[in-house]
Amino acid sequence: MWDDLAKQFKKDEIEQLPRPIIIVVSSCRVSKYRDVQLETTPATFYYINPQTKEAADAYTMFKEKYEFNPPLQVCKYRYVDPEQEKTRNRQTLYPCYNRIRQASRYNFKAMVTDGTATTEFTFFTEAGEKITGHPCSHLREKFEATDKT
Repeated sequence: MWDDLAKQFKKDEIEQLPRPIIIVVSSCRVSKYRDVQLETTPATFYYINPQTKEAADAYTMFKEKYEFNPPLQVCKYRYVDPEQEKTRNRQTLYPCYNRIRQASRYNFKAMVTDGTATTEFTFFTEAGEKITGHPCSHLREKFEATDKT
């Protein structure tokens, strides 16, 4: 967002709203730079939690996902104390051993680097299917599992 539209965006007020927040943006221009992106125009406007059926459906869907897997709370600002800074956004992620064991799900790790640092990511079912191009159940049927958990 640019110019007046960006100045009207009341980020502090919006951050106080209950999650998830549905933002509908109208009258954007679609452009292509590496991927598809939306650009604002003089006619662009945004609506926060609009009272429409589509927004209510989206809210219900995202609310279920949000409650099942809430986003991590991230501190955006650096601490002055170096010891606090070392652990400011460190989170413990607990494995879900007691979830449904009959279903086939992806769970694999990858080391990712941006040239300045390297971190380990864990990919689950949706991302795993996109990366491999196969539903996990197909691979499970094709190959015998070495570890039943």
